[in-house]
Amino acid sequence: LRILRFFRFFAWYGDGRPDAEGLKACARLKDGLGQLSAERIWSELKKLLSAPDPSRALLWMRQAGVLTSVLPESEKWGIDAIHGLIRTERDLGWTADPLLRLEAMVPPDAARLKTLAGRLKFSAAEAERLRH
Repeated sequence: LRILRFFRFFAWYGDGRPDAEGLKACARLKDGLGQLSAERIWSELKKLLSAPDPSRALLWMRQAGVLTSVLPESEKWGIDAIHGLIRTERDLGWTADPLLRLEAMVPPDAARLKTLAGRLKFSAAEAERLRH
């Protein structure tokens, strides 16, 4: 849980690079993320993705191997689309939408999205929204 919070706090309050020792510890201990409940992982991801611009935190999560541990669906797709989405949100005055940002990070495949919603134990409303 502390690993996810490290990146969440960096997304909200970080500037520049995250603490090098903290980043190394996250990379070293990332296998322990498998012990967290799916609900806890999704809760932390939602909070991180709600930050004004979580893209740098996501890059560091990917660098440390943490992003693939909690969101394996993003491994081959990447997080590049999130930059344009954040820019569009700002330009249009939209509120940060963590579910939309998550969708930008995974392949647009209905079966994969359904599996993701089940794996992370989305609420019924979130799962329904993801399907449409």
